[in-house]
Amino acid sequence: IIKKELGSEAEDVMPSLAQRWLEQGKKKGREEGVKEGALANKIETCKKALLAGASIDLIVKITGLSSKKVLEIKKEIQ
Repeated sequence: IIKKELGSEAEDVMPSLAQRWLEQGKKKGREEGVKEGALANKIETCKKALLAGASIDLIVKITGLSSKKVLEIKKEIQ
């Protein structure tokens, strides 16, 4: 259908579209990976702070995690 509509240009257009989709997928994957890594780092920092005796409020300020999440992590490490 595409060849019929675009004629000889179809061979140039399709690889370009496919390449754009692949690049967008890679970019999205990288962004998600960065977010997951940042969250893992916050959780690890939270665990270390809890083990060192830091207060929940201080950990929330330092990590940006919610107090609910900090309390969940606290339960996990006890």
